[in-house]
Formats: sequence, structure tokens, C-alpha cells
Amino acid sequence: MLKRIDKADDKTIVIEFSRPMKTVSTVPVMSINGVDDTGIIDKIVFHNVFEELDLLYKDLISYYIRILRRLDLDKGMIFLTATSLDNMKRISLFDDNVEIFMTIGFEPASCIEYENIFEPLKISTINIVVATNYPLTINAMTDLLKTIVEAKTLASSDILLRCRSRSSGTITDAIAILRPAEVEEKILFAGIATYIGNKIAREIYNAVKTEYFRKGEEYYLKNILGLDLKELLEIFSDVYRRAPLPDVDEKIILKEAEDLLREFLKDPNVWSMIIAARELDLHGIAETIPYLTRSEYKSDSKKIVADEIIGISLAMYLSGLKGLFAMYWIERLKEDKSIKYFTQDNMFEDDIISAIIASLLTRILDKYMSRGLS
Repeated sequence: MLKRIDKADDKTIVIEFSRPMKTVSTVPVMSINGVDDTGIIDKIVFHNVFEELDLLYKDLISYYIRILRRLDLDKGMIFLTATSLDNMKRISLFDDNVEIFMTIGFEPASCIEYENIFEPLKISTINIVVATNYPLTINAMTDLLKTIVEAKTLASSDILLRCRSRSSGTITDAIAILRPAEVEEKILFAGIATYIGNKIAREIYNAVKTEYFRKGEEYYLKNILGLDLKELLEIFSDVYRRAPLPDVDEKIILKEAEDLLREFLKDPNVWSMIIAARELDLHGIAETIPYLTRSEYKSDSKKIVADEIIGISLAMYLSGLKGLFAMYWIERLKEDKSIKYFTQDNMFEDDIISAIIASLLTRILDKYMSRGLS
């Protein structure tokens, strides 16, 4: 099925097939004369656009043609990404009867509440190409494309890719299914409950999830909580200055807070409560918490105490009863708007942030008080 994989340059990889392939795709087949509606190709191009976004946004068709001409190709299907092609994934299945190629980026995330529709930001993109020797009918190819979308969406949801609501991927994701153009079509379906579809879906799901966690816990924290480690420490610093320890260098305190925060983030119990808060916020945004309307959620209705309970649970787990009192102090500061607080319109995450800051403050104060500030 594959003839060769050629890295044309640092920005471009060309995948050539040994025979013409029929495609079902979310991206067009392009020729040097423009869009080609035959759906038949023998080459796929992955191209990094990180340094060429201005050209891309001006005229996408001309940009596609420019790439084809530079590669001396008459026709092809072009997948664009701002992620490094060094991280392109290739997965071979069923004795090489299925080849999967993926580039995986996570920004900007897409969701039903996305506000900047059609506003170009950046293209990291989850690109997925599945080429197979199996004799799929056109409807089976479409079924497989649907299955891949489902797998990618499930992965994006499970990793809690951050958007204003639950995310399905990124705004520029692209998918293509290919099989030999000349075959006796026999396979009618390739959905998630079929042997072929399920295996491909599992591989794509795991590839997205693995690439996400490869970015590290700070990236994960930013997606789930909306704040990274640096921003949490800025909040801590703002709170700490309200009641600083005498004769202790603030830089020492901030370094200890950073070390302690990293220690917190090695604990799966802490992550469990952070994730629970994010999930509850997603349900609040979606209006799927029974008897809680969207407007009540957005106004942080006083009839909901579950947000405070989950924050209290985290504070007491990390720093005991003192952490609880410190959390209440921070909550009062927030209400008075007397601190620079990275608060969002998410009621559950907001209390988790208070609990983390309160626990840092409590643990550090306890440490110094127990040894008489020496």
C-alpha cells in the first residue's frame, strides 16, 4: 500500500502510495489547477505552517497550490499543522493493511460555546489519516470517518481539553480515510462496534491521550483549572503579602510555595478533586445538573454549597482544620475584591483554587511557626 515516506524538508512530509487511493475526507483534494473533485490521489502531504500563518489566512487555495508547485506535485491532499512534524505518529495495524498517520496539537480547543468562530488564532490541529487495503464501500469509509471523529472527541473530552464548555478537539482538526480506488467493495460498515473500526478507534484515542500527557502536569493543570503553576503562585504571593512572616525573605517563601505546590501535584487525590471540580463546572455550563439552571450556575447561586464542600475537602486533606480557616479568609478577600484573583465564571474551580492557596499558606506558616521563625 505504501510506496514511500519522504521528508521533503523540515516543514514537509510526503506520503506516497503504491496505487491510486479513493478518499473520504474533511479536507479537499487539491491540484495545481484548484480543487479536484475526483477524490482520487496517490500522495498525502503534511506541512508545518507555523511561520506562514499570514499567507495561509490570506488565500487558502493559493497556499495549497503553492505547496504542490514547490513539491513538484500535480495533485495531493494537504494537511496543515503548527506542531513539529518530528512528532508525527505512524501506527501500523492488521499486518500493515491499515496505516494511521497523525499530527497532534491541542490549541485552540473547540467546543459548542466557542466565541471566536472563524477568527484565526493558531493551528496546532489533530490531523488523522487512515489508509487501508480493506475493500470498504463508500458508506463504510464514511462510517470509519465518523468512528475516528468519535474516538478523537472522546479523547479530547476525557483529557479535559479546555474550552468554554466540553471540548471535541481543536477548531482545525482534519481527517481522511483512504482505500485503493480499484477494489471490489465488500465491507459495508466500519463503526466503533466493528472489529476494524474499534481497533482503529482505540489506537487514535490512546495516541491523543498519550501525546497530551507527554506535555506534562503543568500543561494538564492549565487545561483543567484554567491556571498554570506560575499563575497559582502569583495568587499565593498576593495573599501572602497580606500577612507576611517577619524577618523572612519573600523569595524564600515563594520558592517553598512552589516546591510545596509541585508536591501537591504528585498526589492523585489532589488531582481527583481538581478533576471533579472541572467536571462539575462543565455540567453547570451545559445545564445538566438537575434543578440548577444555567443562569443560577453563572451567578454562583447561594443554593449550591457543593462547590464549597469540595474546596473544604481539599483544604482539609492538604492542611487540616487550619487550612479550612485559611480558605474562608481567602474567600472573604475574594468577595471584597481586595486581591488580584484569577477568578473565572466557574463556581467549582474557584473554590478549588482557594483551597490550594489556603493549603500552601497554612503549611508554610505552620513550618515557620513551629520553629519560632528561625
